[in-house]
Amino acid sequence: MIQKGTVIENRYEILDKVGTGGMSDVFKARDLKLGRLVAIKFLKQEFCEDKNFVANFQVEAQSAAALLHPNVVSVYDVNVTEKGTYYIVMEYVDGITLKKYISINGRLPIKEATSIAIQVAQGMEAAHNAGIVHRDIKPQNVLISREGKIKVTDFGIAKATTANTISADVLGSAQYISPEQARGDKVDIRSDIYSFGIVFYEMVTGKLPFDGDSPVTIVLKHIQERVPLAGEVADGVPSSVERIIEKCTQKKPDKRYQKVSFLLSDLKTSLVTPNDDFVVFNDTVEDGATIIMSDSDVQRIRDEGDPDYDDEYYEEEYDGYEDDDNTGSKFDRVLKICGIAAGVIILVILIIVAVKAFSSGGLFGGNSETESASETETDTLAQVEVIDVTGLTSTQAVSKLEALGLVVETVLEESDDVTEGVVISQSVAAGTTVDEGTTVTITVSAGTDTVTLTDCSGMTQSAATATLQALGLTVTTTEEYNDDVETGYVIGTNPAAGSDVPAGSTVEIIVSRGSETVYVDVPNCIGYTESDAKKLCKNKNLNTEIVYKEDADNVGLVYDQSIKSGSSVEEGTTITLYVGTEPETTTEATVYVDVPSCIGRSESEAVSACENKGLVVTVTYTETSSSASVGKVIDQSLSSGSQVEEGTSITLVVGVAAETEAAEETTTASAAE
Repeated sequence: MIQKGTVIENRYEILDKVGTGGMSDVFKARDLKLGRLVAIKFLKQEFCEDKNFVANFQVEAQSAAALLHPNVVSVYDVNVTEKGTYYIVMEYVDGITLKKYISINGRLPIKEATSIAIQVAQGMEAAHNAGIVHRDIKPQNVLISREGKIKVTDFGIAKATTANTISADVLGSAQYISPEQARGDKVDIRSDIYSFGIVFYEMVTGKLPFDGDSPVTIVLKHIQERVPLAGEVADGVPSSVERIIEKCTQKKPDKRYQKVSFLLSDLKTSLVTPNDDFVVFNDTVEDGATIIMSDSDVQRIRDEGDPDYDDEYYEEEYDGYEDDDNTGSKFDRVLKICGIAAGVIILVILIIVAVKAFSSGGLFGGNSETESASETETDTLAQVEVIDVTGLTSTQAVSKLEALGLVVETVLEESDDVTEGVVISQSVAAGTTVDEGTTVTITVSAGTDTVTLTDCSGMTQSAATATLQALGLTVTTTEEYNDDVETGYVIGTNPAAGSDVPAGSTVEIIVSRGSETVYVDVPNCIGYTESDAKKLCKNKNLNTEIVYKEDADNVGLVYDQSIKSGSSVEEGTTITLYVGTEPETTTEATVYVDVPSCIGRSESEAVSACENKGLVVTVTYTETSSSASVGKVIDQSLSSGSQVEEGTSITLVVGVAAETEAAEETTTASAAE
């Protein structure tokens, strides 16, 4: 049984149980070798006994272990205990599941939800590029760290639990399951995109699209019913977000996003222009509101489903936060970080748009020939008065100017004084009368051009480099010895994580070279007492393990050691010392019994009574003149009632008829005849 204090494979010390699910239990543990916290997922015994399941599990877990990305929980190890329990060792994320975050905060602000969605999608994209389909995207499998980093867990693991039927564990994810997976059809990356759409829907509306009194009922709704539009369920959902969700959750996979990269592009665009109509739907197949299933299909799903619906099925499987009075403030901090992340993404997108526009020369440069031509046609064009749009958001300004029949172009400009996304100035002054179709250029604030450094500690060097370069930063690397961080993993950055630095500046990542190796000579411990031998080893920074064996000549002394004295070994090496102990002697306890009274009993009765007491019986015979004593015990060697050791010998004297008397009786009988 896994419990607190258990050490797995002499390496992982169990600290606490942090969650449970349909197929596994999750524990927080300490890696004693590397000195870091990890999460260990132990498969439940019924899965460990299924050979086919175990084979699939190992293959998928190993594939997931090769997946390294800032938005994916890393898999460090896949192994099996001596008792046959399979387990996965993963990166420990000190945080909370997205499911619990939504349950506490309710509906999330659109920018925060979109920022989280982008990071989830980035993790999905990395997995899909590696040939891994998650199959169980749900907020219970999305973790938010205390620093606000979003990480998706359990990539590839769900494949081991599903074949061509709907298992009870899959029904535990019924709220997010794709129609094709629910039907038992072959699934691909578009199944993950459907589940992602349901998660995004839940974030922006605070609700799930389908409900029912059992998982089977919900599954059938995913197959047969259209997902309600997010804007119909919650006010203030931008049209672009609504259409992104709608495209993700199409019943037919061919009508969804075909790659996560296309989805990411629309998500990032929605941050900048949330109300623009840029989401393109695939019209290659028809997608009716209702799909009719055969009675046999419906019955199969009901038969293979879990008949006992339990709300706890939807509880998160992993939760690193402790419940305390400070939970609200922690979430506020996470919310703030997510908001900053959303702002950074918007800034990057706006800068890219601006650079492309400048390079093309068409968006901002105008067309002087066209303008000149327009001037010559003044008498044929309607005139409008330009309004003041400074201080409005770029979306509001564009809407108002276009409503007047004007053409609007946008220029980004850094500003410490004007809020990001707000109009700083306009090329045509308010009150000026111009022709319809005249181009008005508005200058929009891009905010302060700074970047907040992501926490890269614990990442691989390549993952940290990619993360910082994605923020537009230049990366340099230095290496340091470190006893706590594994070789090749990041110790920290300079400047430190959370710092605001100028965009495009250089950041140094500090990578661990592992522990600096120091060698020492092994001392000679033979002949020393146990305590003295330990001191000799401790002085050399060596660890000791004591093994006791019976040895009458070396009681309390070390008579052997696992590493020969004088050998050169690394500091911290463990040496086994063999200490002699007294040979054990076995003393059996003496058992006493009461001697039974045998006089007057028949021989057989007396012998049985003595043997029942554990006595060794000897019988002798003596002639008796009393016919009443014949065949009876007339004497015994041990007094009745006395106590003797079990196994003591006792002699019983039994009477027999005298021979002379028998002869006289025979003669008398003959004479009488």
